[in-house]
Amino acid sequence: MNQRLQDLSEQSIIDAIEANAREFLLTLGRLEGREERDESAIQWIIGGAPSSTIRKKQE
Repeated sequence: MNQRLQDLSEQSIIDAIEANAREFLLTLGRLEGREERDESAIQWIIGGAPSSTIRKKQE
């Protein structure tokens, strides 16, 4: 989602947050070279979990 949100209704904001989170997670998988599946009802990345891009906070 690369456009500014014009509709500031609660549902529109929720939809935008969910779309952003979805694209973020798909992008992480793509950057790691994972296999991507895109079907009409669902899209996902096949790979290891958790992502090597997400690291535990050092104490």
